[in-house]
Amino acid sequence: MHGQSKRHTHAPCDEHGGRITTGLLTRAIVERDYLRVSYITDLMAARAGRVTAYEPGCVLGQDPVTFVGLEQPEELPEGSQVFTLNRLRELVPA
Repeated sequence: MHGQSKRHTHAPCDEHGGRITTGLLTRAIVERDYLRVSYITDLMAARAGRVTAYEPGCVLGQDPVTFVGLEQPEELPEGSQVFTLNRLRELVPA
């Protein structure tokens, strides 16, 4: 190894100079409280005039609604807002 410099690897440090271990990183990921769709819909429901749990065949009336779910139902009133998986991020302010 003549002429080659030795590589020193250091554990990453946090903003205070403390070492971050794999265990700490894993714990941070596992213990993280993720934002859930139910939390978002509960916030929306608190401001809504009425909340209806959708079931296929449900009669919603003619007024537009806001739908949050996995797949858009065909029988929503004209002008309804639909938030499926591909649009959920729009419900969370940046």
